[in-house]
Amino acid sequence: MANLEVNLANNAEAYHRGEHTGWIPTCWEGIEMSLDIINVKRIKLVVNGGCLNPKGLAEKTHEMVSKDIRIREA
Repeated sequence: MANLEVNLANNAEAYHRGEHTGWIPTCWEGIEMSLDIINVKRIKLVVNGGCLNPKGLAEKTHEMVSKDIRIREA
C-alpha cells in the first residue's frame, strides 16, 4: 500500500506541473486494447482508473469512441 501512496503523490505533483495525464496509463492501454471486443459484444465498461483526472480519461475515451466505434456512453 505504501508504494501506491508514493506513486499517487508523485503522480499528483507531476499532474499539477503538467507532466502527467492524471490517470493510470495501464487503464487507458486496457481500454484501447478492448474497445473492439467491447463494441462487438456490447459490453458495458466501467473503470476506476481516472485517478486525479477522471474527466480527462472520460474525454479521451469519448474521442476514441466517437472516431471508430459505435458505443453509447453514459
